[in-house]
Amino acid sequence: MKIVVDAYLDNNLGDDLMIKLFADHFSEHNIYIFEDNSVVRETFKNNTNIIFLYKKDYDNKITEMDMHVTIGGSMFILDSLKNCIRFRHRIKKARKLKKLGIPAVVIGCNMGPFYKKESVR
Repeated sequence: MKIVVDAYLDNNLGDDLMIKLFADHFSEHNIYIFEDNSVVRETFKNNTNIIFLYKKDYDNKITEMDMHVTIGGSMFILDSLKNCIRFRHRIKKARKLKKLGIPAVVIGCNMGPFYKKESVR
């Protein structure tokens, strides 16, 4: 099975650990991560089933995938315009995956944190 993993990739211990555990648990499957950063690629060099693709190839390659997994903690922070734009981008991506018939799964996610009264509405 070809599984795309989307996560916060910035040498963050918690997210990196979740990706490694996921890759180890599903070692019989290929895990695809769209990331250009060589530091991030180096982090997972010992996981032989993790395959890196360039971000620019996402639209062309996503149709070849069997599943999309989002891994992270606070994935839907709505405290600023920038984060609201990221949230909207995630929704657009989810709609595209649904249209393509690619199952999407979210692991280890929460809503928040909320800092403003406007965020809670």
